[in-house]
Amino acid sequence: GCGVRYFGFASSVVVYGSPAEPEIDERCAIIDPDRPLLGQYSAEPSMLDYARTKAAAERELRRGCEGLALDIYRPTVVRNENEMFEIASMGLLKQMLIWNRCSQFILTEDFAAAVCFLMQKGLNRGSGLEVFNIADHNAPTYSDIMRGRIGTPGFPQFGVPIGLPSAIDNLRTMVKYRRRSIGTALG
Repeated sequence: GCGVRYFGFASSVVVYGSPAEPEIDERCAIIDPDRPLLGQYSAEPSMLDYARTKAAAERELRRGCEGLALDIYRPTVVRNENEMFEIASMGLLKQMLIWNRCSQFILTEDFAAAVCFLMQKGLNRGSGLEVFNIADHNAPTYSDIMRGRIGTPGFPQFGVPIGLPSAIDNLRTMVKYRRRSIGTALG
């Protein structure tokens, strides 16, 4: 070796695809990058490519990093507070459809702090693999964001009067991605 004792890889929760269960942990299966993703993950083509590359990279790292401490970080949706405003650019119908979804947002500074903590922990252990989902259990729903309930002074409220039932959002996803069952977008 080159004297490397530790390697941390920023992957993503997209490697879980669209799991049947809404709650996932690090022991859950990930997508198979060698099989068609259409049945594994309901997402736009660019996200399918992103998920495939993250899963393939994880597989290769597992093969090539023997003898050192390897951490795989799987964050949810890393955003700064200003990026939450992007919801305003969505159309009213889209805002109403995602109303009940959890945003899965984790603030950039929280993600950075988690990575620093895990790196320090990884440097102090022997070899081996550890996988960490990095998420905020208090991530706001889209309705919380649109109603200005995220605890940020001056955060605007959106003009969405009410959201549509989750069943309509789920049905739209099933039709759009030609799925026979409902999967959870990000777990």
